[in-house]
Amino acid sequence: MYTAGGTAAGCAGCAGAGCEADGGAPVMAYVGAGGGDYAQEVTYKFVGCGQGEFDVVSERQTRPACLFIGGCVGFVLLFAVMVLLLIPTPTTTTTVLTTTLPYDCNAGLSNWQAGWSIAKKGWCCQNQKKGCPPPPTPPRPPAPPPKPPPTPPPPQPPTPQLPFDCNAGFANWQAGWSVPKKVWCCAHGGKGCTTPPPPPPPPPQPPTPSLPFDCNAGFANWQAGWSVPKKGWCCAHGGKGCTTPPPPPPPPPPTPSLPYDCNAGFANWQSGWSVQKKAWCCQNGGKGCPPDVSGCTSAPYDCEAGFANWKAGWSEPKKDWCCRHTGKGCTTTPCPTAR
Repeated sequence: MYTAGGTAAGCAGCAGAGCEADGGAPVMAYVGAGGGDYAQEVTYKFVGCGQGEFDVVSERQTRPACLFIGGCVGFVLLFAVMVLLLIPTPTTTTTVLTTTLPYDCNAGLSNWQAGWSIAKKGWCCQNQKKGCPPPPTPPRPPAPPPKPPPTPPPPQPPTPQLPFDCNAGFANWQAGWSVPKKVWCCAHGGKGCTTPPPPPPPPPQPPTPSLPFDCNAGFANWQAGWSVPKKGWCCAHGGKGCTTPPPPPPPPPPTPSLPYDCNAGFANWQSGWSVQKKAWCCQNGGKGCPPDVSGCTSAPYDCEAGFANWKAGWSEPKKDWCCRHTGKGCTTTPCPTAR
């Protein structure tokens, strides 16, 4: 009998790969004389539950060339990795990509209510305030309750009936009226009086409004006896009880001063006065007038000019000067003056 020169299938997984080769086909060997023909017989032996099965396994051989080639390749790969690690890495720039918006809120904005989707309306309203639904209309206030009908005015009380008619029988009242009618008509209508009726009483005078304080009462000891409100009221309305003297009245407004004093420096007016002062004093005061060509001092005013309307058209200095020198423009009868 011949047996295969193999091992169990459970050990087949432990054989190495790559540099191992199959040992060839199984070889038949002579195992005894008179055995007849050669035949392969495989025998299996149970070795326990879960211990695998028997199978024919080829023997593997290790080749030294494969080991050498594998070692060279590994060395080359290790050298290449070291070279790559020693080479400095180039500087890289990072480009920030802009984020694309999910919706263009300007496209179709004129017809957003019918043309935009619900998602676009919500996104554009939240991020760009476009496509927002209009705010809800506030509910209308409830109608006011109907006004109640106006209350009718109360009925007028009946006019009281007079006990007597003073017009009936007045022509013969002395003999025809009774005493109660005479008395009543005399008191209420002035008729049937045996004596002239008294004049009606005058209407009562309206009460004068009472002042809150009497500023004369207790004035001798007002500082200690008067209250603070009474002091303030009497000081403001009666000038009494003032803790401080009342402020003096404001001074009258100052009268406008003349621009020049025509009496100051008149003795040396030709060289001491300015041109403006000479002109002003000559026109308004008759002083400082320049001499004429002949050497005589010219008159400051022409009393013939405007004499027809001197009352309204002449100034007061001109009236005074013309009255004193020519007897014109005088408000009163001038005294005779010699020129």
